[in-house]
Amino acid sequence: MKTKAVCDATGLTRKTVLFYEEKGLFSPQKVRMNGREYREYTQEDVQRLRDIATLRRAWFTVDEIKRMKEAPEEIEGIFESYHGWLKSQKQELEALLEIAGTIDRAQLESLETLVASIRTAADRLPLPKVDVQPHFRYLE
Repeated sequence: MKTKAVCDATGLTRKTVLFYEEKGLFSPQKVRMNGREYREYTQEDVQRLRDIATLRRAWFTVDEIKRMKEAPEEIEGIFESYHGWLKSQKQELEALLEIAGTIDRAQLESLETLVASIRTAADRLPLPKVDVQPHFRYLE
């Protein structure tokens, strides 16, 4: 099966399929023809991609999925951490929703007004992980 057929079957974009392959979440067979290398996907690859997409939609990280694939004995521990993380996300979202529900949208005339309105809830929350540990492609 070619990439386009896999994308049609999974609903994933070509870039997403290649990203999952690059991250080591699955490895399609590669065939050389006419001096070029082509990916040949199986039904198992399609199912694996669907499974990966399901886990990603459930907010599992790429690293967690890779670890579970490589070490199934770690799935229970990874899931426990994931469950705890979901609980903390729920609490943080509930705090932000509570504050957002009290804000008079008609009074939001500037960024400063918005910041002042949500500061009490937001300042208790951690920065997103990507802000704390950014991955720069180029540093200079």
